Amino acid sequence: MQLRHLPAGTRFKLLRNGQKYTLNGAQLCKHRLFVKRDSGQELTDLNHQCEIKPIIRCTGTASETIQMIEVCKALRVSNG
Repeated sequence: MQLRHLPAGTRFKLLRNGQKYTLNGAQLCKHRLFVKRDSGQELTDLNHQCEIKPIIRCTGTASETIQMIEVCKALRVSNG
């Protein structure tokens, strides 16, 4: 799955190095997206075509359930 298919606020693991990030949602330019590394506070940017794996953990809260549904929809779009 590519980074560009994720909704804002989704946590994911970058496949090339295994580090975990959260998608900020704002675009730096046409092909770059702002993300925040889990181990730091500063924003950085990644190419929208980076291969990622979303991190989905549902503890039952409504916001997490909605986010899980949005990620599943994005997975269908990226695979279809």
